[in-house]
Amino acid sequence: MFLLIMIIKFFLDKIICMVYYCHSVLVNHHTNTICLKGSDFLAWQFTSDRPIYIQVSDQIVSDILKGAYKMGEKLPSVREFAVIAAVNPNTVQKALSELESVGLIETQRNTGKFVTQERSVIEMARKKRGELLAVEFLKSMAALGYTCEQTISLLEATKIEEGKSDERSNA
Repeated sequence: MFLLIMIIKFFLDKIICMVYYCHSVLVNHHTNTICLKGSDFLAWQFTSDRPIYIQVSDQIVSDILKGAYKMGEKLPSVREFAVIAAVNPNTVQKALSELESVGLIETQRNTGKFVTQERSVIEMARKKRGELLAVEFLKSMAALGYTCEQTISLLEATKIEEGKSDERSNA
């Protein structure tokens, strides 16, 4: 019975800590504004095929490329990201270090981490992400038996059909 009480107490302590951190992440006490952006409102999903820090890094890059974090904008702290992603702060730190090494984020001493203000770095990351998605898409289409030419034709036909349905909905 004592062991059961200790286990329940342990989990209650963890829940209380998580609620406290979630509250501190959601509300910035200095400005009373919500400080989560982009996909942070949804639970981050991780797979076992790649290291977690790479997946965390990819999620942050996606948020930057989608515009959830603007150029020069302050990012949440390591601890806040750890709570959002439900991972160890060391994992987040490693992911942020990777992003800093490629120049997507910058650390300003005593103030935190910020998205780079260099548009060329963000555009290069956008191009690289687009190329990876295109290759992945072409591999998927090839697995279905499509050639590159057939895939292009299908995309063009889909674009034309999409344009027609947009015209009908606007009418």
